[in-house]
Amino acid sequence: MFTIVKWGYHLLALLGQQKYYEYEVRMIDDVGNVRVEYVLAPNVERAAWQSMELSSQRNCTLKDVRMCDEW
Repeated sequence: MFTIVKWGYHLLALLGQQKYYEYEVRMIDDVGNVRVEYVLAPNVERAAWQSMELSSQRNCTLKDVRMCDEW
């Protein structure tokens, strides 16, 4: 697995051993409908920030972020 990083006008492929985990994101829209989407992130803090950005793009209120298959 590799990561694409934008550096100036160039795209760089960084080969790394970083693991990504799947997180479930629950959001509620203005009407009260629950939306569930998934993000991939290396840790829970990054998943929370990505979920916050996703909820603002969807015009929803973020309710919960949890790791999938967490024991």
